[in-house]
Amino acid sequence: FFFGAVQHMDRAGVPLSHVTVASYSGAPIATSSNAPQFPVMIAAVAAGLVTFIAVAAVGPAAVRLYTTTASPPSTTTTTTTTTMQSRTARHINRLPITALQALPSAQTGARVASAPYALASDAAAPRPLAVAGWAAIFGAAAGAYGMAVKRATSSTALQHHDQEEAPITPALLLDCDGTIVDTERDGHRVAFNQAFKEKGLVGVEWSVELYGELLTTGGGKERMARYFTDYNPSAWPDPTNPPAKDHPLIMDLHKLKTKLFMDIIESGSLPLRPGIQEVVDAAIAAGWQTAVCSTSNEKAVQAVVDKLLDGKIKHIFAGDMVPKKKPDPAIYNMAAQELSLDPNHCVVVEDSRIGLLAARAAGMACIVTKSTYTGGEDFTEAQLVVDDMGSTGLDKVEALIA
Repeated sequence: FFFGAVQHMDRAGVPLSHVTVASYSGAPIATSSNAPQFPVMIAAVAAGLVTFIAVAAVGPAAVRLYTTTASPPSTTTTTTTTTMQSRTARHINRLPITALQALPSAQTGARVASAPYALASDAAAPRPLAVAGWAAIFGAAAGAYGMAVKRATSSTALQHHDQEEAPITPALLLDCDGTIVDTERDGHRVAFNQAFKEKGLVGVEWSVELYGELLTTGGGKERMARYFTDYNPSAWPDPTNPPAKDHPLIMDLHKLKTKLFMDIIESGSLPLRPGIQEVVDAAIAAGWQTAVCSTSNEKAVQAVVDKLLDGKIKHIFAGDMVPKKKPDPAIYNMAAQELSLDPNHCVVVEDSRIGLLAARAAGMACIVTKSTYTGGEDFTEAQLVVDDMGSTGLDKVEALIA
């Protein structure tokens, strides 16, 4: 009955998410998300088999027993008459009850050696006993089906109830450059200039002010392509192929720059920003998920985490893992998907407007900790704006998702 109803509702366009069946305890047990499909299916098949076997085997036997005991054949019946009686009984027993009821009395009321058979038209045959026998068979099958379904669905209901009660794990997601460590001015900028020099690019050097403008573009390769296109096109050494993030020279420059940046990190000359170590340690101790989500090269981000945070953050989402950089939310969407996070229970720590926009577009709360280059940017969409995380404990972070 249940599966038939669901099929009809599905054909009629009724969303199955609206279908709910209450167990005997009142717990919801059959919705689109927690329907006990396999247990109920098995129970239904088993009940169907029981009913079929009972009807096929017990029913005819019961009718045969009743007909033979209602009026036993005469002991004087001949062998031929006995054979005819047996054949007639077998044919009648194969007919459904409804078919027997539909036959004319002239056909169904025949006697063989004065032995009456329990037919619908036979006034001498009391039908209540036969009806009770069939009712008992179907009742037993229905009862077995009901018990099986109750047991299966009750177990599923308890499992679903436990799942609903399980707490959602919050997450702390951090940008890297400018957030964990103020790398931009004295890290990445210096490494870029060293790479330009080693590659022999004359007249190419990024000042503190110029690099601040270039930071509005996410990604190192993208910044170089923008620089050689908008700021210094005459310095581009390949006149036949315009600068692009996948140009071989841009890619070689970025690879060299990453190596030089990692050398700077390994030297220990760049410290963590205030409060970062404390909030990360508190989040890990409280059972939060932690991850770094950055547009920088994955190896460079890993070097920062390993060197400055002792490798405590295990999940890194960076560089070219996603096709679009911040302010596109792709990097945060990837983190949520890979770590099975609820965006409503994630807090992002960023230092720039493009990072803030990416976090908010992913549906996550965002704290902005202003860095050297981002102090004057617009952070209207942020839930909290601070100079650094030194005065921002985990309690203030958690309050953003409470």
